[in-house]
Amino acid sequence: MNLLLLYGLVIRFWYCHATEEKFQRRLKRAPAVWGDAAPDYSIATFGSAPYRYLYTLLFVDDKITGYYEYDMVRVKTNILKVVEEANTYFNQLRLGIVVVDVMQTMRSNLSLYGFQEYRRQRLHKLPPHDFAALISFRYAGGLAFVGGLCSDKAVMLCGFYPSSPSAMGSIFFHEVAHLVGVPHRPANYSLYVSNCACKRSTSNPNGCLRIPGFDHDCTAQQFVNVMYQKKCIRTKPIESISEPICGNGVTEQGEQCDCGLPAQCERWNCRPETCTYRVHPSILVRLLACTFSRIDI
Repeated sequence: MNLLLLYGLVIRFWYCHATEEKFQRRLKRAPAVWGDAAPDYSIATFGSAPYRYLYTLLFVDDKITGYYEYDMVRVKTNILKVVEEANTYFNQLRLGIVVVDVMQTMRSNLSLYGFQEYRRQRLHKLPPHDFAALISFRYAGGLAFVGGLCSDKAVMLCGFYPSSPSAMGSIFFHEVAHLVGVPHRPANYSLYVSNCACKRSTSNPNGCLRIPGFDHDCTAQQFVNVMYQKKCIRTKPIESISEPICGNGVTEQGEQCDCGLPAQCERWNCRPETCTYRVHPSILVRLLACTFSRIDI
């Protein structure tokens, strides 16, 4: 009996040690993913594919609501910074993330599978959305079902740090890439993406068209290719009540316009940084009317 107990303790020690080593390795990767500005994806190819939209329903765990003293206005303000930062990646790939709502869970220990079941039980009374994301307090990373979008596995987890909410935007992007269908591959795997414009070698430490946290170049192009195969992703925004995020390409409550990121904005009368008009349309109409009224025919 004592030998069995000793054996069990040895196994337990080995498991904890291995888990800790794995966790530490993950933490060592974190600086390459957290808080960095979005890389330049301008050489990604799209053909004639239109801009697309994904609608997400965000849930926060009880530790986040507790941190903000259960003030949902403060919770939403800070949580939306995660998606706002994530959109600096998505918008370059012709995709906008629209937040339908931010909701409480009153739970603090939901796993990915637990969150999937939590959503499934409440799906009939939740607002329409394409995927749900659980934002977890001080969780160093994220989790998602690869290829889960367009199915009952359209759920993901993403960490959140109040000291720097937007720093987790790259993690959010990373997990949505998994949902769309981009998997991790071993570092020695030869990834071939037919229409990737990257050269074979690059001196850029962030790689070329690489999703943060992935080992291979061209994963952002792979994301685009797989995304365009998903029939459930909308090509036109829908009329809905959503949390306004300037830069997602959808004009929402409180915004006068939204033309996406400054680099992608093609509407001269829209300020992409603030989603406001440079000149209000009513003033333009008056100016035009005044101009034409003075023209002699």
